[in-house]
Amino acid sequence: MTPLEEPGMVEDRFLKRLRKKARKGLRGWPIATIAFYGPNLHQATKTAVGIVPSENAEVEELRAWLDHMSA
Repeated sequence: MTPLEEPGMVEDRFLKRLRKKARKGLRGWPIATIAFYGPNLHQATKTAVGIVPSENAEVEELRAWLDHMSA
């Protein structure tokens, strides 16, 4: 981030790129899913990631992270 960029500008650019990829749809395997959980829409206290290696396979890798600092 350059000194002239504001944090909101960087976030907007990131979201624009992410939406563009989402519009393209399924482009092959493996697929990863990311889920954020929290007490409201503005705070995530848990993140879970799952990886599915092929079309009819079960989730092969599943990891979760907890935010122990928010209480």
